[in-house]
Order: sequence, then C-alpha cells, then structure tokens
Amino acid sequence: MTHVRNPLPQLVPQRVAKAKQRVDAGLWERREELAVTGGPVNSGPIPLAEAKRQRFVAVKAGEHFGPAGGGWQSRWFRVEVPVAKAAERGRRHLCWACEGEATAYLDGEPWAGFDPSHRSHLLPDRACTLWLDLGTYQTGIWCGAGPISSYGLRFDGCSLAVRDELAWDVSWDLDAFIQLIGHLLKEDELSGVGGFGHLAPYESASPLVRRLLHQLDRAVDVYNADGLPAFKQALAALATALPAEAWQPVAALCGHAHIDLVWLWPEVEAERKGVHTFATQLRLMERYPEFRFVQSQPALYRAIERRAPALAKRVQAAISRGQWEAMGGFEAEPDNQLPSGEALARSLVLGQRKLAELTGEISRICWLPDVFGYATCLPQILRLGGVDRFYTTKMTWSAITKFPYNSFVWRGHDGSEVLAHLCPTGYNGDVALAGGLIDPLRGHRQSGVHAETLLGTVFGDGGGGVSEAMCERARRLGSLTKPGKPGGLAGAPRARWSTAGDFFDRLDKLRPELPVYQGELYLEYHRGT
Repeated sequence: MTHVRNPLPQLVPQRVAKAKQRVDAGLWERREELAVTGGPVNSGPIPLAEAKRQRFVAVKAGEHFGPAGGGWQSRWFRVEVPVAKAAERGRRHLCWACEGEATAYLDGEPWAGFDPSHRSHLLPDRACTLWLDLGTYQTGIWCGAGPISSYGLRFDGCSLAVRDELAWDVSWDLDAFIQLIGHLLKEDELSGVGGFGHLAPYESASPLVRRLLHQLDRAVDVYNADGLPAFKQALAALATALPAEAWQPVAALCGHAHIDLVWLWPEVEAERKGVHTFATQLRLMERYPEFRFVQSQPALYRAIERRAPALAKRVQAAISRGQWEAMGGFEAEPDNQLPSGEALARSLVLGQRKLAELTGEISRICWLPDVFGYATCLPQILRLGGVDRFYTTKMTWSAITKFPYNSFVWRGHDGSEVLAHLCPTGYNGDVALAGGLIDPLRGHRQSGVHAETLLGTVFGDGGGGVSEAMCERARRLGSLTKPGKPGGLAGAPRARWSTAGDFFDRLDKLRPELPVYQGELYLEYHRGT
C-alpha cells in the first residue's frame, strides 16, 4: 500500500487515540439482555441455601432497592445463562450493572466478584444458573466507587456479551503506546493528546518519539486499508522493534488486596469482602497464568475456610502451584503503637501457626502496608518470630520529613535487624505507566544498588483486587518476556509479576550495599491513632 507522508506529527497522538476509539466501539460483538429475578432485601447476610427458599420476583433495569445511602443489608439475585453457540465459545461474558458489591455463585460455590473494577467475567460455555449475593454498600473507594444515593441502590441490568478478542488485544496494545507517547512527550516538554487549540510543532522531540509517531501513523494507515488483523500485526512489529532498554528499572508487580478487617464496615462484611476478592483473583489466574497474588492475614484465611470451604481449597491449590503467596506473619495486619509487645508476639505466634499450615513453613515476611507508624521494638519481635523481612508503603504519607530510604536494613535498639523495603507509592497501585510505574521507580532511592521495586498492584477493600486491565498492561510492559529475549517498550520501565518472597531473595543478595536505619519509623500522619 502507498503511505502518505504526514508533515504534522503533532497530530499523530490524536489520530492514534481516535483509532483506539474505533477499535473500542467493536469490543463486543453481541449483547443479549438476561432476565434477572431478585429476592427480598435481608437485614444482614444470609447463606445461599436460605436464599433459595425465598420468593424471587422479576427485576427491571432502573429499579431502586435497599436503604437510602446504603447499609449492611443484603439481597440475592438469580440469572439463568443459556448454553453457548458454537461460534461464541470461550468469548461470552456476564456483564452485571448494579450498585453494591456482589459475589456470584456457580454450582453452589463463590465464582467471581462484581464491583466498580470488575464489571464482567468470562462465562462457562454450558447453560447454568448464577446466584448473586449483593451487599447494599459500595465501599471500594479506591477504584472510583461512588456513594449510594438517597433512593437506595439502582439495578441497571445484566447482559450476556460476546467479546471480540482481537479487538480486545489491539485496544490494550494501543493503550500501552498511547501511555508511552504521553510520557515521552511530557519528558520532552511537548504537548500530547490535546483537545482544542494550538499544538506546537515537535521541533525538539527525541529520536524515539519521532520513530514511534512515524510508525504508529503508518500502523493506522494499515488499519484503514487492511483492517484489524493487519493493525494487530503492525503494532506487534513495532513493539518487537522497540523493546525496553537493558538499563530500564523493573517494576516487580505483586497483586494483592489490602482488606481492613474492620474500618468503614463491621467484621462480618470484611469476611464477605474476602470471599468476593479471593474468588475474583482465582478467576484471573485462569486467564493470566503469569499473574502472582500475595495475601497476608491468616485471620482472613480462617474466615474463608469457615464461610466457603470449597473456595479455601481452591486457594490452597493456587498456593501449592506457586501462583498465590500466603505470608505476613501476624494473624491480622496490626497497628503496632497501641498494642503491647506481648499482644504483638501472640498475634505473630497465631499467624505463623496458620501460615505453616497453609504453606508448610512460617512466613519470613512482615507485610504491613497500612499502619500508623512502626515501633523500635518491632525488628526484635519479628526476628524472635522467625521474620527477617519487612514491607510497607505508609511511610510515604509523612507530612514533613521524607524518610531517606526505600531499601534498607532496619535495626532495632537491641541490634536485631530485618531487611526492609518501603514502596515509593501507596498500597493501591495500578499498572498505568506514568503514575503507576514510572513515578514510583524514579522515587526509589536505592535504584543505583538494585533497580527494582515491589509494587502492590490492587484495588483493595471493596475493589476486588487486581483487574483484567492491570494484567493486560503488565503483559505489554514485559511480564511475559522469554528468558534472553527483549521485552517491554523502549523508554519505559519493564514490569514482571513477582511474589514478595522472590523479590526479597533478589534484594537479599545486595544487602551489604544497603544503608542501615536504627530506631522508630515515625509516621508524621494519623498521629494519636
């Protein structure tokens, strides 16, 4: 085909963004609304067996139900899914549009969670009945969940949708390139994908930016002339031709789901959040075998065993095959300012017993992403409990004094030491290139010693954990790179899924080169908690 030279490269970012809009318009080949019936609103959670004895009535899109502003009530729904047509096998998704945090049950067991970051899930090809246990609250504030209105929750429908997997792949390829272009243009102090107004010529653009824009412009030409399959090939060729540089730092992504056992909700709802989240993450592992998930808090594992024994067995299987890391040491992620040393020791003893039951050995890692400061005695207590590694994020919240290290050896007053890593970002990380990966890696103070940081990747609490979007972005930034092969994208850090244990194994080899910090890790925030 003939390519027309584009004399205005500053318009290419907009052209690529428009191409993505066209691709996204074809993500779903077919959509079929499914009939939904609902039971009464219950004063609290009830088991599926009891729900099946309730009276169910048809539910229509636009209906409101439940208490004004939400609450701790629950409601069960039922959906009948037909058998898959031959051409649609492996591509049918259930799309659920209703406020509240819902867990779908298939064959009597938790199947997947629906929430603001998990709007659809891949369906089995057979006919089946799904039961959805919905809590009349929406507390996944980290993933953009809005408050429940004064009219109560709103049901907006349920549909069976057939996804075009080629369009899905191309959409995420374009997402990666659009994010990369935006980052590189910002580095060159040039305007990116603008709306209206003047776009200055790219007179000082880097050679990488110029090559990316030229090749993406040609790729859109291919799309216009030869369609989506050719577009996919052109984008894949560009990614292969421009891999991440060997010196680029590595984002070690560990999927997790920080779940406060008690915060804006009672403890019984935290247990339901655990069922909701664990089921969702197991579903993701089926589609993304490279994905790794870490989860602390033995108290939560105990709750899952009590509430959903079959789900607990599936978690145990994921632990055995290495996709799921159970760790953390403490029975629950504790504050360590108010509890006494004996209380912390008891929590560690209980937690380690459970972790040894789950994994065959006690945890070497203390996982405390969200507490209110860290007492000087903690290294001593941890070492006595078999823990020699420590991970947190919360010190980045300090209001005045910036903590000087990210990877360091933390020493208590008695001389006990633990290998520590302070993630430069929060505990609800994303895989967005600019804010989610590049900024934290640039903020890593010890990147000259080891150019890798452990990023907790998650929508926690009511957000259901890692999302499909995070997994797709990680793939394009290098997590599937074969040994000895280049991966990722030029100008961007590389990403790979990792367990916390594997990360600390790599960090431990560089321990002699790390700084030592002795004393309390004082958080200048949440004072007086």
